[in-house]
Amino acid sequence: GEVRVRIRTQLAMKRLAREAAQNEMAFLQSQIKPHFLYNALGTIMSLCYTDGVRAGELLSVLSTYLRILFHHNRMEEIVPLEQEIELIQAYVDIEKARFGQRLNVKFEYDEELLGQSIMPLTIQPLVENAIRHGVARKVNGGTVSISIRRKDRFAEVIVEDDGVGMPEARRKELLEPKAGERGVGFANIMKRLTHRTGKRPLLESVPDRGTKVTFWLPLDERDEKEGRDEP
Repeated sequence: GEVRVRIRTQLAMKRLAREAAQNEMAFLQSQIKPHFLYNALGTIMSLCYTDGVRAGELLSVLSTYLRILFHHNRMEEIVPLEQEIELIQAYVDIEKARFGQRLNVKFEYDEELLGQSIMPLTIQPLVENAIRHGVARKVNGGTVSISIRRKDRFAEVIVEDDGVGMPEARRKELLEPKAGERGVGFANIMKRLTHRTGKRPLLESVPDRGTKVTFWLPLDERDEKEGRDEP
């Protein structure tokens, strides 16, 4: 009887811990908001007077972005990488219409990883940060590069820009912000990734040269097997 009680207690504790983690992830996810929406609507409104066709195209892209953004349940822990990529591409299309030639985006990914599991709103906020806080603050703009490729037992994701960068003190503040400080959104992303993958993301930055964020996703069992079967 004592053993049964202990087993039931342990199972209950595991269930509660799992539910607490899910609730925390849902809360952190809810803090990541699409700040660019106001600017996107402003860009589309201005195009309505000069290029109606392009404005219509951007409205279609924006609807795609919003559909993906609000489609999944907040308690949903993972989505296919393909869905996150579609969200990023919709976001980038809108931002490129806004910044024009000042924004260049390079996107490289392994198509075999499109079915890989990833937490929703993981890469897109990093791309948004690279554009808003890196490239957009540079007079002549710059380039944001997104790379997703297989590396050993992981899918390595790199979001890099050649924008204004940041000093070492600011980099540390973003990784470990104090209560009430800016950068909490970035810290939330880092916390979600660490919780999900068990590996802390890497943040590198040099003033006037740019910023680079790297993190790793454990490959799904199916992807790992396919990788081992390759000659």
